[in-house]
Amino acid sequence: MLEKVITMPVSLIVGLYVARYLGPENFGALSYALSFVGMFLAIATLGLDNIVVRELVKHVKTADEILGTAFLLKIAGFVLMWIAVLIAIFLTDNDLDTNMLILIVASGVVFQASNVIIYHYQAVVQSKYVVLARIIPLTVSSVAKIVLIYFSSSLEWFAWVYLLDAMVLSASLIAVYSLQSGGIFKWRWSLGVAKKLLRDSWPLMVALGCYYLYQKIDQVMIGEMIGMQEVGYYSASSRLYEAIIGVSLLLVGTFKPKLISDYMGSKRMFWRTCESLLLAEVLIGYVVFLMAFFFSEEIINALYGVEFSSSAPIFIVHTISVVLMMGAAVRSGYIEIINKTQIIMITTFVALVLNVVLNYFLIGMYGSIGAAVATVITQLFALYLLGYYFVDMRRITKLQFEALLVIPLIARRFFNNAG
Repeated sequence: MLEKVITMPVSLIVGLYVARYLGPENFGALSYALSFVGMFLAIATLGLDNIVVRELVKHVKTADEILGTAFLLKIAGFVLMWIAVLIAIFLTDNDLDTNMLILIVASGVVFQASNVIIYHYQAVVQSKYVVLARIIPLTVSSVAKIVLIYFSSSLEWFAWVYLLDAMVLSASLIAVYSLQSGGIFKWRWSLGVAKKLLRDSWPLMVALGCYYLYQKIDQVMIGEMIGMQEVGYYSASSRLYEAIIGVSLLLVGTFKPKLISDYMGSKRMFWRTCESLLLAEVLIGYVVFLMAFFFSEEIINALYGVEFSSSAPIFIVHTISVVLMMGAAVRSGYIEIINKTQIIMITTFVALVLNVVLNYFLIGMYGSIGAAVATVITQLFALYLLGYYFVDMRRITKLQFEALLVIPLIARRFFNNAG
């Protein structure tokens, strides 16, 4: 959590600085490249992340086999991802410069194979080493971006910074691991372990694939249907939206141990905690929405500059999504607690299909703001209405709607306290 508190503001501030320097069109092109590669990240990860952590906890004595096998599997995943990216590029109308940005960003994914070291430290509950390894590349890449702006560098150099960031993170993880555990050369490949990991991870890879597509497809579709300048306007709003949601996730993460404890102890206390957390999150969301509704242009101009003023109406729509996401923040934690992760997979797949269809029509009719509207409709359906389809989700879904209305939850808390 401390890492997020440090890295989120730094990333946001440096990102704002970069966006102001590049302007809407170049910033849009860079955002398009990042989103394009992001759609294929699930292939590179192979859904191994949580599976590897679980296996490391269960089988401490064979950790070197698990780490070595996962490392090589991730390199194979990168090769598959690279092939998928190349095929996808040929299906677009991108110019050579845009395709170069995509290929540079995609090249950095190979270094994520060393993320298996992160899984090791998660399994042994030693996050401090991961935090140290992550802060180093953040510092290097932030300084690099500021230097590039100072020397008025071209857009392509900023794509190389993402590659540099991946390289430095990989080197930092390997260095820390070598000092603590003796290095990666003792890792071993095991065909049996590989089969087991892939057998357990492929459903998660499918779920992650749907999630990454859902998260990134809007910017790619805007770029294909309208142009990079509109991607820049949309991405500027998205960065603020994602930062706000990040704060929400931190809040839920803080209370997650209490939610688990209450669920294992008193169900009555668990639901009261859910009510309180949902109400607090939604009220924060409404404050953000009201600020955006009245001051969106001033906020955008102050952060990005007047060149991005067209992002203001998109930001207003995105803050409606903030309210919805705040109201659904406890939902994912609840699903994990009751161990019904298949609900997330189904919901994400439905959200992806609906979002693509809505984007196709709404972007064509209303431009980039149509993509933001598509996101709101998708979230309302997938994170709220669809919840009534699952028996295990009906109570938490009811609380989500009550939280959106605010008054029912406040009235219930008042009468409960009075009683």
